[in-house]
Parts: sequence; structure tokens; C-alpha cells
Amino acid sequence: MLAMLSREDVLYQMFSDDEGSGTERPRPSSPLSPIPSISSRGDSWIEEAYGDKGEASSSTGVGPQAQPSSPLPRSGINQEVRWGVLEEVAPEQAAAPPAPAPDPNVGQQPLIPELDPPLLTDNIRREELDHRLGLILFGHSYAPSIRDSIVETQLQIEKKIEGALVSDGYSPDDVFAKRHKIRGFLFYPHGTALEEGTYLSHLKEIRRNGTRESVPYRRITRALKNFYLLIATCK
Repeated sequence: MLAMLSREDVLYQMFSDDEGSGTERPRPSSPLSPIPSISSRGDSWIEEAYGDKGEASSSTGVGPQAQPSSPLPRSGINQEVRWGVLEEVAPEQAAAPPAPAPDPNVGQQPLIPELDPPLLTDNIRREELDHRLGLILFGHSYAPSIRDSIVETQLQIEKKIEGALVSDGYSPDDVFAKRHKIRGFLFYPHGTALEEGTYLSHLKEIRRNGTRESVPYRRITRALKNFYLLIATCK
């Protein structure tokens, strides 16, 4: 305290005797007391005595010394700052992406309705399909095994198409009566026979996705929509 007052007395004497002026300047009671402004010298003597912004320099030991504030910790992975305290966040508390909605079609069997009993026996149906294919292939040479494979594939496709039509409300009697015209849209959409592999792929599509999601059934529904094919519905 003596060292502080001695330092203050020196500063007071130095500024009170400036250039021989007899004007007495008010003496601050302490380094923390408010210091009046002196018009002849301005406020420069405050800066000389106490440093910038009216605060005492820490090098002289006069006046309070500001303490630097400690910086907040930086957050890293799985860390967050709450009120200046670094806290660990448990991995299970981290925000997880929302789970995708379950697909209602997953695990469901494809819809393949079939008639029991069918509209036509397999033997009669096979004979009719073979006869129609023979007319289409007239003048073309096909191995008997390929021809038999095409007929068997057509037989399976036609039975599933008939079952879906009747299930959708069409008259079974009219489906039976229009079977020859239906076969034209199913098996010969361009007036000629398709490749054996094409018929096989259509049958696989029905078994995988269901009858109504297959190319052959969409051909029938398109023909019905455009009135190229007329089938009565059940009353």
C-alpha cells in the first residue's frame, strides 16, 4: 500500500507542476477513483498514469489486473458443450436415421387365381392350341420339341389368364366362348408366333409378380379398354 501511494504521489507532483503553472489539479484518492478531465492537458495524463482505457498497467502493479477468460472447450466426435462443460454423449443417444417404412408387398405371395374345375380340360385345350399353332407355323420348320414346349407354355398361361378374368368379374361362359379371340391377343399379338423364350418369360413373370402384373394380362385389359375385345361381366 505504501508503494502504491508513493507511486501515486510522484505522478501527482509531475502533472501538477507542468510548465510552471500554478494551477492545482485535484488529486485522485485512489487508482480506482474517478479522475476529472483537465482541459489544459486533456486526458493524456490519465493514459500516462494508468495506461489505456483508464486501467492501470499490469507491469507497474498499480490497479486491478484483468484475468483472461478461459476459452470454452471445443466439441469433438460424440461430444457437446453444455454451459461451458464438455460432456460425453453416449453413442446410443446420438440421433439415428429414421427406419424405412416396411414394404407391404414384401413376403406376400403373388396373386395367381385359377379355376377349379377349369373351363376346359387340359387334353382338349392342348389339342386346340396345337392346331392353332400349326396354322400359324404353316410353311415354317420347327423342331417337334420346340413346338411341344410352346404348346405347354401357352396352356399354363391361358389357364391363369382365364382364372384372373373370372376373378375380376367377367362371365366364365363368355370367357369360354371368346377363348379363340382371347388367344389371338395372348399368343399372336402381331399375327405370328413369338419365340419359345418369350412365352417362357411370360409364364415366369406371372409366377413371380402375379397374373395381373404380367404382359399377357395387360394385353387383354388393353384390348377390353379399347373395345377390341368384348367380354360380358357377371350380373
